[in-house]
Amino acid sequence: MIFFDVTKTGTAGHRSGLTRVSRRLRDGLGARATEVTWPPSLPASVTSDDWYLTAELFSEEERPGLAAFLTRRPCRCAAIFHDAIPLKH
Repeated sequence: MIFFDVTKTGTAGHRSGLTRVSRRLRDGLGARATEVTWPPSLPASVTSDDWYLTAELFSEEERPGLAAFLTRRPCRCAAIFHDAIPLKH
C-alpha cells in the first residue's frame, strides 16, 4: 500500500506547480494509493513493505512530529523534491 500525503494539495484551490505535480502523481498511482493527511493516521496493519509518499514541501515546523515519524519509520518513506522555487522565495 502507498499512503500518499495530500495535506496541502488535497484542498488547494490554486493550480501551482506543486499542486499539479502532486495531483498527477496521485492520479497515476490510482488504486494503489490511499490519501492521508499529516499527521498520518496509518492503519495498525501497516508493514515495512508499505510506503508513505509525499510530493509536498515539509519540515518539522510545518509537520510537527516528522522527525519522530522518520525515526520510528513504520513503513518505507519517500519524498519527491521537484522544485526549489518555494524554498528560495
